[in-house]
Order: sequence, then C-alpha cells, then structure tokens
Amino acid sequence: SYWILRTQAWYPKLAGVGGEYSTFKMSVESAAPFVPFASGEVLKREKTATGERVTTSVGVPAQWAVAIAGKYETFSRELDGLRVHVSTYAAQRSVEAERLSGIIFGIRACMEHWLGVPFPFQDLQVVEIKDWGWGQAPPGVIFITQEAFMTPARSQGDDEAAVMAAWYTRGVNERIAHEVAHSWFPHVAKVYRDEENWLSESLADYTSAECLLRTMKDKKQGEYLFHRQLSDWKSQSKEIGDGGSIFLAPHISGEKDSDAYAVRHLWYAKGPLVLHALRQELHRQEGEAKGEKDFMAWLRAYAQNFKFKTGETRHLVGILNQITGKDWQPWFESYVYGTETPKVK
Repeated sequence: SYWILRTQAWYPKLAGVGGEYSTFKMSVESAAPFVPFASGEVLKREKTATGERVTTSVGVPAQWAVAIAGKYETFSRELDGLRVHVSTYAAQRSVEAERLSGIIFGIRACMEHWLGVPFPFQDLQVVEIKDWGWGQAPPGVIFITQEAFMTPARSQGDDEAAVMAAWYTRGVNERIAHEVAHSWFPHVAKVYRDEENWLSESLADYTSAECLLRTMKDKKQGEYLFHRQLSDWKSQSKEIGDGGSIFLAPHISGEKDSDAYAVRHLWYAKGPLVLHALRQELHRQEGEAKGEKDFMAWLRAYAQNFKFKTGETRHLVGILNQITGKDWQPWFESYVYGTETPKVK
C-alpha cells in the first residue's frame, strides 16, 4: 500500500557517510490513490491525468534525499516559518498528528535557541511507516513507525498490535525528538568518515533529550523522561562493558548477531552517556554555573563553526580546550577513542 525510496543508492551518489554535498530539486509523480512526498520545501503539488505530482527543493547542502508515496492523509501546521506536515497511513489521525507537531515545534525552538542555528528546512514531512520500532530523518523528512500514532483504543481487538504497541510506544516521544535533532546533527554540522558518525547519533540523542526535558509542559514528566533515558544509557553501556570504543564502533566485525546491538549501544547509549559525564565533569571542575555555561557554549560553537561543513571529534576537543583553557585530549582518549566508560551520578 505504499512504496518508498530511502537513503540507499537509488540515484547516483558517492558511497559512505558524508559522500554527498548536494542541493536537490525533485519531481515525484504517483498514480492515484497514492500521494507522493519528497525531501525539501514543497514548491508545487498538482493533480495529473493519473494521480498526483509533488515538486520539492532542498536549497542547502544535503545528503540522502528520499521519496515515498502511499495511501496517506495529511495534517499540516505552520509555526514561525516552519511547515510541519504529518501524514498518517490510510486514515487521518488529527489528535496524534497534533501531538507530534507540538513535540517537533518545541524541539525546534529549543535547538535553535541553544545552537543559534535556524532549522535548515522550510517544510518537514513526517510520514508514518507501517512497521515497528524505528525512525529515520533524511533532509526535510521524518519516517516514523506506527507506534508513534498508536493509542490503546486503536490497538484493541488486535492482540499482536496491543503487545507491539505496549513495547514500542515506550520512548516514542524521545525517538521523535531524536529525529528532529538530526536536522542539526548531521544535516547542519556534517560528518564525513564512518568513525565520526557518533557526532550525528550521540549528539542528536543527547541534545534532543535535553530539549525534551526543557519543552515538556509537565516539568515533572520532562524530568522523568530525561532520567529514564539516562538510566537506559547507563544500562545499555554496561552491556558493552569497557571493551567498546565509540570512535571505532564502525569497525566491529559484524560476524555475530550481537555486533549490530554493540554498535547501536556505543552510538545511542555510551555516546550520550559520555556527553552527560563531560557536562558533570565541567560542573565539578568549574562550578555548576560556569560549567553549564561552558558545556552549552561548546556545542553551540561546534554547530556554528561547522554549519554545512564536515566536523570531526578532534574539532570538538579543540573547541573545548579553547573555551576552558584546559587540555581535554586525555579525557577523550579514555572515553571516546578509548574503551573506558565514565561514572555518571
């Protein structure tokens, strides 16, 4: 009931992370009753003799343009120049779409304020995928699986759906926030080598968790979600132990089924945990007020200095050295390049 062209090489591109540095203009046509969507600002949407065509444009250097078409109903909302279009599979679910839009606008406002870099796309297409447990954020698009739109009422009468919804809806707000944060990491501050991919995943996970904490209307709920995520980072890091290097995660052999989980835990758990440990270490060394100021300024300087450029871990070390007047290379040697896991309160 839908077709999708994701981030694989369905058009000519250079291989690997950061192998693309392109603007795009896309024209995608599909037969009725399918509705097409594509990366970028929506320039035109029009009926054709057999269906519908959408024309889009990505005006900033980007990678991984995508296209999808299917039986979708779309809910749209605009705030401060950003148009968010939430497209749900087969039927419109306005309440769920409104909730997701609220999270997206909140994370966007927090990230812009924190990093001082505007959201890089004029339109954001959020498209439901008839699957479970994943999200992906190509330029101007978020693919998110069905549990993001699942309520207890919708899963009633279907035992499998009820079980899957109960399992996957835990952390779905965090997953949406994570995908929004990818608009800055890596679509603004880019990465080129596989070893640097933690700068995409770990920074997106940590900054989105912080922004979800700051933007939740229910502050106690926001604190609960942050500490639950911190607990997840700790427990998943323990599964790896002291034998895993964040920087060298792409070189795990893949010979065992557990290797994929190890890579995921290094980027999505140990990486954010290391960032939080660094924040606490700055508090300890400089006092909470100055340490917090320096931590926030550190990530802001990285995003601004590498706006639509490729950054590396060594650049983060250099920026932190400059801000604090201290040498942080040994710290990164232990916890990012090396295999140690920091202690976090």
